[in-house]
Amino acid sequence: MLLELFLKGYLIGLVLGVPAGAIGALTIKRTLTHGFKGGFASGAGSCFADFIFAFIGIMGVRVISDFLEKNESLIEIFGSFVIIAIGISIYIKKAKIEKAEAKGDSLAVYFFTSMAAALLNPGTMVAFMIAFTSFDITDVHGPLQSGTLLLSIVLGTFTWWLGLCLFVNFHRNRITDKTYKKVNFILGTFVILCGLFILAKGVYGMV
Repeated sequence: MLLELFLKGYLIGLVLGVPAGAIGALTIKRTLTHGFKGGFASGAGSCFADFIFAFIGIMGVRVISDFLEKNESLIEIFGSFVIIAIGISIYIKKAKIEKAEAKGDSLAVYFFTSMAAALLNPGTMVAFMIAFTSFDITDVHGPLQSGTLLLSIVLGTFTWWLGLCLFVNFHRNRITDKTYKKVNFILGTFVILCGLFILAKGVYGMV
């Protein structure tokens, strides 16, 4: 039972981690400019946000989940501006790639900005609920089962972010300034489009 629960949780974490959207684009950019540590700090922030959402879902904290559900549109609108601001910041950065290793203070900023952007997307909570239903996880009993499921979900998302950062970091030194300029444009555009999509979704939900 625990092994089955662990495998289901791992798959949920992996599946929900892959379509990372704006956070994924931000992680790629930070890995290119600041190396593995900078990128992984960003991924870890999103991973921690997934931990919080998974905990809410597993523990069935109705007060918080009800709040997220009732205020989903407002949270999405606020979160969209945060994501759009991140996209604009990518645009205004210098086109020339300035490779450097992230320092301790930068790592903390990368972690918390990614975590905040992820937490301001209540759709993640809904995605977890859908995933729990799809994988037939409707009733988890006791701290052992809850802990196993929570740990496996976090390991799943952790695997995704680790793989993404290792892959980008491996190709980091092969990217020229010209290529980086194009990457900057693509990632910035993608992040802004993600923000606009969330904004439209939030506004539509209030109509």
